[in-house]
Amino acid sequence: MARKWNDWGLAMISRGFCIGAILAQLAMVIFAIEAHAEKRVALVIGNAAYQNTPALSNPVNDGEDLATALRKIGFTVVLERNLNKRGMEAAIARFARLAQSADAAMFFYAGHGMQWRGTNYLVPTDAKLEDEFNLNFELTRLDDVLFGLERASGIKILVVDACRNNPLVDKLNRISTTRDLVATRGLAKIEPSRGMVIAYSTQINQVAVDGTDRNSPFTSSLVKEIEEPGVEIGTLFRRVAAEVNRRTEGRQLPELSLSLVGEFYLNNRDTDIVAWSKLRNSEDPVPLKKFISDYPKSMLVTDARQRLASIERQNQAAHKKVEELKPASPAPAIPVPAPDEVLWSVIKDSKSTLLFEEFLQRYPTSSKAMEARARLDEFKKLAAVVPPVQPPQLPPAAPTQPAVGVFPDLGVSALSSARERSLKAKDTFKECDRCPEMVVVPAGEFTMGSPSTETGRESGESPEHRVTIARPFAIGRFAVTFEEWDACVAGGGCDGYKPWDNGWGRARHPVINVSWNDAKNYIAWLSRITGKSYRLASEAEREYVTRAGTNTPFWWGKSISSRQANYNGTNVYDKGVKGEYRQKTVPVNSFEPNPWSLYQMHGNVWEWMEDCLNDTYKDAPSNGSAWTAGDCRRRVLRGGSWVSSPAHLRSASRYGVNADGRVSNVGFRVVRVLSP
Repeated sequence: MARKWNDWGLAMISRGFCIGAILAQLAMVIFAIEAHAEKRVALVIGNAAYQNTPALSNPVNDGEDLATALRKIGFTVVLERNLNKRGMEAAIARFARLAQSADAAMFFYAGHGMQWRGTNYLVPTDAKLEDEFNLNFELTRLDDVLFGLERASGIKILVVDACRNNPLVDKLNRISTTRDLVATRGLAKIEPSRGMVIAYSTQINQVAVDGTDRNSPFTSSLVKEIEEPGVEIGTLFRRVAAEVNRRTEGRQLPELSLSLVGEFYLNNRDTDIVAWSKLRNSEDPVPLKKFISDYPKSMLVTDARQRLASIERQNQAAHKKVEELKPASPAPAIPVPAPDEVLWSVIKDSKSTLLFEEFLQRYPTSSKAMEARARLDEFKKLAAVVPPVQPPQLPPAAPTQPAVGVFPDLGVSALSSARERSLKAKDTFKECDRCPEMVVVPAGEFTMGSPSTETGRESGESPEHRVTIARPFAIGRFAVTFEEWDACVAGGGCDGYKPWDNGWGRARHPVINVSWNDAKNYIAWLSRITGKSYRLASEAEREYVTRAGTNTPFWWGKSISSRQANYNGTNVYDKGVKGEYRQKTVPVNSFEPNPWSLYQMHGNVWEWMEDCLNDTYKDAPSNGSAWTAGDCRRRVLRGGSWVSSPAHLRSASRYGVNADGRVSNVGFRVVRVLSP
């Protein structure tokens, strides 16, 4: 009689059998499935070692660093350095063949460039201009590159960081047979054809900066933006333009032209939030290690490392247990199962149709083939009857009076109109036994954003602008706690979702592992049982109450220590000192409240805002309301968290993530609208 898999597996492990081959085989299946990706190709050229004109410092570095960034996001990259005229033409011809039928083709050039009578040219390293008559023999026409790009069936991307100060231009104008200056250092405008994106490192007819660092300002900013997944290509290049303009103090502004139908993402890898949501409960260390490698700067890496360490401890304990159970004498030989049985044992409980389809392709005559087909049929029938997932719907308008007798155990006691009108700044109230404690904050004005001199500031915190909060409102004294969330679940709300506390404790710890949509569900329940209007704070309101009348990076001053907030204390802000890194949340009443009696406005957990994400404050509301235009798939976070560096705890610091992300350093607090 054949043994059960578990018995066989235990016996094989006890004899030192390595199951790595099984996991490797499964990995090959998964990677084979992922291999059906779109075709993305790029030609990257960096010319710096010019023979007849001064050499440039950065183009080779620019090409190398951009090529590395593109390979990381799935491009097949051909990298060329210091090409002469013949090499340029050969590389462009090869690229034209490579680009055929590509879903995305990108050409990047860093080096000298110029225009002559409206035609754009790239300058090979051996170019030697005697007069305008040998121009076409010495230089490479940008039109030849466009011809190669047009071979792509999908999106075509032309990026030229080539408007450096080129002395050949002056020489050509001096020896020109015409009286007009017909050569310029800048490039002429090209109208993009359908499906094309054209980005110049500076404006038409202008000169770009080579830079004194490793890369030019343009390429440095481009490489940085490419690393961030989920950014639409138009938004990506506009961010690059804003960063270059800032770094060059307004001396250089990149040019962007595009003609696209729909959206395209250079880095279409999952955002860290989405990727983590797919594997946060994984028992396999392989994808966790890959997540840590793919998202080294993610605020979720700490979660991944903790999960990985926990799994490895469990595996070590299991291995030790098996070693203890080894028989004193050799066990009888056990037949090794066939490869199809090994693979089946690994995938049999999967919910992925792709794995079962791959199994049938590999082992169509396997004894498990019938069962695999049955599983596929089951999945297809289920898919036919299960409706597609719909986004959460906004709750109906809250009733004017609380529902009587529905949740008697919650001790609902909503404020009367008279009591509400009598409230003044710093007054507190609760409208049920397990509802959030609210603090009244006054109307007022403040400057939102950060000055250019503030340590750790980012471009998204500008421009500074005045915001008026016309009416008082109430905000949670603390972030919403697990105790308050669990009351919602017990009261029939929050879709019955009970988030994990990561083993750090519930009760007065801030609720974590809740998405923006989850927070909205809680608020809908709270509004329903109290008959009052609760909501998330706007980004402006959150900064207003965080500052509480101050204008320093933190409400208490210009620096921070781990005695004042919960964050990664191994990092130092400005002139501060290293402190404690607790690596988890702490109760919401830890540390001193700010001048308006609000706790943990800096650190512990990021808090969801109502606002959609926008790159800067250009055109932002000035009345304190939520900004509901922009990238509404992502919502703003404020406050910083237990895993954040201190700069991200500043009053002006802002962050944005997918609204459906559930992670261990994000929570929320609520706002209560007060009657006039």
